Amino acid sequence: RNAVFPEEFSPSTCSDLRIALVGPFLPGKINYMGVEIIKNVVKKLENVEFVFIGKTDNSFTEKLNFKNVKFLGEIENYNQTLMSCSVLFAPFPDFAKYLGSKNKFLEAACSQIPIVTTPSGAIDFNNELLCIGKTVDELVYHIQYLGDENIRKDLGKKLRNEIEINHNAMIEVEKIIKIYDEILK
Repeated sequence: RNAVFPEEFSPSTCSDLRIALVGPFLPGKINYMGVEIIKNVVKKLENVEFVFIGKTDNSFTEKLNFKNVKFLGEIENYNQTLMSCSVLFAPFPDFAKYLGSKNKFLEAACSQIPIVTTPSGAIDFNNELLCIGKTVDELVYHIQYLGDENIRKDLGKKLRNEIEINHNAMIEVEKIIKIYDEILK
């Protein structure tokens, strides 16, 4: 099971609705394949800033050449950059049932950042804690719903709790050590 060390992440410091998308956004990569969904959501939410973290190529950035889009590229301070956003937007194409890393979900949840995704992105995660949209309009609705800071904070605390209990790397390490010790007996 994917896991993270929760103590490496602090709660988001962003009080505004600022959307993070975590890449890379390169041809052949799962994040790149969601460009049409992303483009349509960005166009409908022109007063919301979308921050792209990770490598991109020119064809991707050209498709998202809007005033509310910011490309950061590769960064050294990932945790701090993520915490400067208030929502993670991670649309996965329908065919991406088990493709792509869900670590970005765990990292956002540790930072008490709510997650907006598609049904394919919600596989293997507590769906009650995700905002899941099948269409562009549903994804836009969820992002607008998370415009309320109190809703974001409440959901963010629940996400952090989920990670501390079910995706805590130290707990997973202890389970492996226990199994190892039992085998050696």
